[in-house]
Amino acid sequence: MSDKSHTIKKATIGIALFLLLSKGIGFVREILIAHKFGTGSEYDTYLIAISIPVAFYMLFGYALYNIFVPSYSYARTADNKAEALSRLWGDFGLSIIGAALLAGLIFIFAPQLNRLIAPGLAEDAIPQAALVTRIASVLLVLSVLESFFRSILNGEKQFLVAASGPFITNVVFILTFTAMVGSYSTKAILAGLIAGYVVQALYIYFPFQKIGLQKYIKLKFWSHHTDRFFET
Repeated sequence: MSDKSHTIKKATIGIALFLLLSKGIGFVREILIAHKFGTGSEYDTYLIAISIPVAFYMLFGYALYNIFVPSYSYARTADNKAEALSRLWGDFGLSIIGAALLAGLIFIFAPQLNRLIAPGLAEDAIPQAALVTRIASVLLVLSVLESFFRSILNGEKQFLVAASGPFITNVVFILTFTAMVGSYSTKAILAGLIAGYVVQALYIYFPFQKIGLQKYIKLKFWSHHTDRFFET
């Protein structure tokens, strides 16, 4: 067996192992939540409030991964790597700006969004739901960061680091939730969720940093639909 085939086999086994571990610990997470809250109205309100930020987190993660991976693959093979990577950083910058703007809109219109997706939600539950939605809107920016770092790591064939991220997220969630649920009720779920995604982003950032792409950053953002750009 060639070294390349051996490396691919090890990576495949490692990814499958982390996938199983992540699914297993995710199941434990759901059991803990169900044991504490069951199907009560408080937990239902939380699920309504968190649904839009989480949906956009998943959507951004999938869509941006399919943008960043081809851009980085092109940059790695381009003759002018600095110019090619500046395009990648442009995609990243525009994605961050877009996520931040959308998060801002969600923050502003959280009460209206909650009423839209759950018309039967009691009026006295709207302020609490809006607070959860507003705090959770930070997930959109975290989604861009996680997708970018994971795309580059996969492009550099560091598959195990990228694949182990969800496992880290679930571990941090369970630890945070267990420590806080006694005092903060459903807010402990939100705290665990955000803490998990923040730690995951940091966990994959440090291997990403070692790749050294930062030296190719150009402080400019531009649109692929126009020839105009502005210096920052």
